[in-house]
Amino acid sequence: MLGRHSPVVRVIALGVVGGTIGALSTIAVLTEMAAARHKEWSGKMGCRSRHFDYRFGLLTYADDRKILPQARFVGVEGFEYSWRVEVAPYFLEIPLFDTSKPWTEQTNMLVVARDAFRFQCPVAHSKNPGSLETHVMVIVGPGALFSDDSPRRWEDVLDSRASTILCAEVYGTQVAWPVPGDLDISRMSFRINDTEQSRPAIRSLHRGGAIVTFADGSVRFLSDRADPLVVQAMATCVGNEWPFHEQFEALSGE
Repeated sequence: MLGRHSPVVRVIALGVVGGTIGALSTIAVLTEMAAARHKEWSGKMGCRSRHFDYRFGLLTYADDRKILPQARFVGVEGFEYSWRVEVAPYFLEIPLFDTSKPWTEQTNMLVVARDAFRFQCPVAHSKNPGSLETHVMVIVGPGALFSDDSPRRWEDVLDSRASTILCAEVYGTQVAWPVPGDLDISRMSFRINDTEQSRPAIRSLHRGGAIVTFADGSVRFLSDRADPLVVQAMATCVGNEWPFHEQFEALSGE
């Protein structure tokens, strides 16, 4: 009979303890990985929810006025504001700015600070909750859906609305959300999450891609593996790229 102090028993006991510790360590690692994946998924879904608001604001504005907003507009006293101010009343429940005054005026600043999170990715907002930076922009310039001074009508759009970018996630803009400032099609990089920070791009804190809203109202997670030439085609609305949405599905990252 083996006693409890037998070397064999001690070896078996050590093996059992070691196996238990190893199993617990594995469970802890797997739990941590699952929690990280859930956090990442929740952040992406929260950002996507924000884009549902932008979609509603932009498309409702276009339906009501039969024209898309200009990227920048001028108030009655000549102060410039972004399209974000113009469409925000469609998805915020109370009136926004007094556009006869600068956005830095005290009363307007209360609104700027209060509603900044509505124009930010929740992941980025959690890292810098006091920021006024916008994380959503439209694309402006020749061939794009928006311009600073010549608003488009839907009949001007020659491409499929399902493959034409309406607005996109842009992190690191250093542009306060009421201020005019968007992606310039002639200067931007068409590589999603481009690590070359000197060029503006569709960019996020999400791993693997960024949230993009299309002119048909669809909100997608666009993979950072997407061909930049394909993204460039998505950025225009007059390229006669009608069947392009068939290619898009393979790039959605969903």
